[in-house]
Amino acid sequence: MKITGISLRVPERVVTNDEIAEETRRRSESSFSGDIDQTIRELGRLFARSGIETRRYLGDNEPWYPHVSSAISDAMEQAGLAPVDVGCVMYASVFRTMLEPSMASLIARDFGMQRAAAFDVNEACGSWGRAAFLAQSLLDSGAYKNILIVTAEANARFQGYGSLAANLKTHLDLNWAFPSYTIGCGFTATVLTADDKKTDPQPWEITYNADNDLANLCLFPLSWPTNSDFQIGDLDTSGQGSGIFTCYGNEMQTKSTTQFVRFLYKSIEDIQRADIFLPHTQTYKAYAHLMRFLNVKQDKLFSVYPDLGNVVTCSLPATIAKAVEADRLHRGDKVFMAMPASGLSMSTYSFTY
Repeated sequence: MKITGISLRVPERVVTNDEIAEETRRRSESSFSGDIDQTIRELGRLFARSGIETRRYLGDNEPWYPHVSSAISDAMEQAGLAPVDVGCVMYASVFRTMLEPSMASLIARDFGMQRAAAFDVNEACGSWGRAAFLAQSLLDSGAYKNILIVTAEANARFQGYGSLAANLKTHLDLNWAFPSYTIGCGFTATVLTADDKKTDPQPWEITYNADNDLANLCLFPLSWPTNSDFQIGDLDTSGQGSGIFTCYGNEMQTKSTTQFVRFLYKSIEDIQRADIFLPHTQTYKAYAHLMRFLNVKQDKLFSVYPDLGNVVTCSLPATIAKAVEADRLHRGDKVFMAMPASGLSMSTYSFTY
């Protein structure tokens, strides 16, 4: 399959690390137990260690869907398609405003794709990658000629959920709260088109691995009426409460790094052959260190994390779109992408752009 259209939209509002730190202090200091100054300094060190500088937030009353609509229109124009040409729509995001019907169904309706199959894919940050995995099978089977994948992450803003929904009570809260301070907003649309398997085969090499023992380290619970509703087997899934993103990022990275490196090393030849390495946007400096460990040239690494933060399910398509915009990715280039996602799932993608 081929990417025939890909587009990224982000809000105009740029939020710096200093703004996050200042707002964290303001919301936390009245009920904080301990040295708030020490915690704010540690927050700054964590920002520096991860490599983030800014992220984008929606304004307090800024609607999210116009960004999605603009991205879809752009990607469709790049692909030279009309709505009737799209056989399937997948919505692959954590953010959603509807449980039923699918978000994909509503988007298809808005764009006049009345006969398109439409469904949602939810695998945390790896949702777009899993959707691409499904798309390849559907395109290869001949079920569809063109598939549209849409991602929208609109949670990040100063009001309501975002990086600051939960006030810090103690220094230890940084253990689970820090990853939420790196999240930014993003909206993407990707058109995937079936290739001609006889004259121009373009298969993607996609690999997966998992460690479900780490599933409790990243939680974003919905609201349910009783505490018992948060119990699955012997696991309490309530986290820090409904609607609060709870991610023990350092513990997750510590416990998964060795197996993730081993997983990547199985694709070392694809990594070395690639013209560009596009990672998930949960950190930057860790990937720079990983490239050195794998003995891969640093100039292959391209990440949007320093500027956009963690754009969650938009991560991989956003990075592709920005690499094209920055003249770092051209048609015919070999691409390698890596995605560790909560759950824990791990995946890699190797293809020709």
